[in-house]
Amino acid sequence: MPQKLWDVREEPEFRRDLQAIFGRLQPHRALFDEMLAGTYFALARDPRKRGSPVMGTGYRVIYCDMPPLGLAVRLIYEFDDNTVLLRAATRVSPEDPA
Repeated sequence: MPQKLWDVREEPEFRRDLQAIFGRLQPHRALFDEMLAGTYFALARDPRKRGSPVMGTGYRVIYCDMPPLGLAVRLIYEFDDNTVLLRAATRVSPEDPA
């Protein structure tokens, strides 16, 4: 039997967060989309095995490193038995210990 895949969906706020972070990456947009797709696929395979729980909430956070672009982002999500819902994204600063 094939492995179950969760449906990955984005909240409108999530897309706005990404636009604010990566809006000026037009020359590298395809690379950005490809790297983000890898994270989406990992979450679709099993969001329970990815990311870290945020204590006291139903949210989890996963880091998406993008070395060719010189940055990283945090993706905040929650999930149920069928769906991963991407809630927010924030840029990780170089001073942030991750």
